Amino acid sequence: MTVGARAAGEVTTLTQFFKANRVEGREGDETRKLTYQQFSHKFVWNVKEKKWTLRQRGLSIGRMYFIPPTAGESFYLHTLLTVVQGPKSFCDLRTYQGIVYPSLKEACRAHGLLADDGEWRLCLNDASQMQVAWKLRNLFASILLFCELSSPEAIWDAFRAHICDDLRPRVANPTPERLYDYGLFLLNQTLSDSGYSLENFPRMPLPKEN
Repeated sequence: MTVGARAAGEVTTLTQFFKANRVEGREGDETRKLTYQQFSHKFVWNVKEKKWTLRQRGLSIGRMYFIPPTAGESFYLHTLLTVVQGPKSFCDLRTYQGIVYPSLKEACRAHGLLADDGEWRLCLNDASQMQVAWKLRNLFASILLFCELSSPEAIWDAFRAHICDDLRPRVANPTPERLYDYGLFLLNQTLSDSGYSLENFPRMPLPKEN
């Protein structure tokens, strides 16, 4: 059973988000401009009544739970919810430019999130706001091992500062280059636990120092 099928009959923050987007008139027009994450900036979840209500004061930074890339369909659902505005149903999430795709993954591909490693960028960007650096290294190692990155070196370049953020106290003369090199060394050690190394991933830089 798919994620959508399991959740369709339940009253959850997500199904009520869909319901809010089905409202006619000005209120519905406004909510349909928002992604699921943006929606919680303006609305607050009433746990007792199981419904969203307009936030009365101030704003809140909407943040969804982190979903790892190894979570399968749940990960692709999470990814779509960060980019699709105003979906009214799970079917809407799987729809792009009038075409209903058979799976959430295929919908991600249609949005172009898989063509340029976009889903992994979203994943690491989300994780970098919520996870400590050593967990980011483990996550990046998992992405290398279990996912199909087209340009792993570009992902490394984009997130290496976050991945190596905790290494400064452990490196003499901690220039950025030395911090990143040590990060690659530790990443290589993590990969070796699974019988791999950075050499198995073309174009990934290799550590220069022992």
